[in-house]
Amino acid sequence: MRSLAYAEKGRQVLPNFTCACSTASHERFQPRLLPPQAACDYDYFRERLDDPLQADSGVAVALFGRTLLAVPVGGKRRGGYASYESLTDALQARDLLAAVPVGFPDLRVRWSPDADTCHPVRWGDPAPRYWERDDAIVRRHYGYSDDAIAAFLRGCSRPRRSAAD
Repeated sequence: MRSLAYAEKGRQVLPNFTCACSTASHERFQPRLLPPQAACDYDYFRERLDDPLQADSGVAVALFGRTLLAVPVGGKRRGGYASYESLTDALQARDLLAAVPVGFPDLRVRWSPDADTCHPVRWGDPAPRYWERDDAIVRRHYGYSDDAIAAFLRGCSRPRRSAAD
């Protein structure tokens, strides 16, 4: 786990969490947006997006206990989502992303009635409907590279990238 520090309005701020999506224990934690590198899934997206630099134009959504990357739409990426365990967290994430001027159109929360299922915050074009899609089509919708899609379809967790990437 790596500790995160970032600059906020000219001062250094040390958040009360680490980058392993662990539960924060500080009572005064305020939900906020952070630089994209603060998200615990930042490297995941950098390794898999068709344009890895697109992860750098995203924002980390820091809520009590988790900091997830929200990657904006653009290029080959037509939509995006982040899932939250509680409906309250999903609504807070949606509200934070609504303040970002570009990249998160048509923000919406999909409430899940199942207690063991997360509530996704979605933006951009809707994903293909489940009965009309396959895994490759869905991953293309979210802007994943051909290598990442092929690795997923092979059952690998990480795509193979050339040294030039």
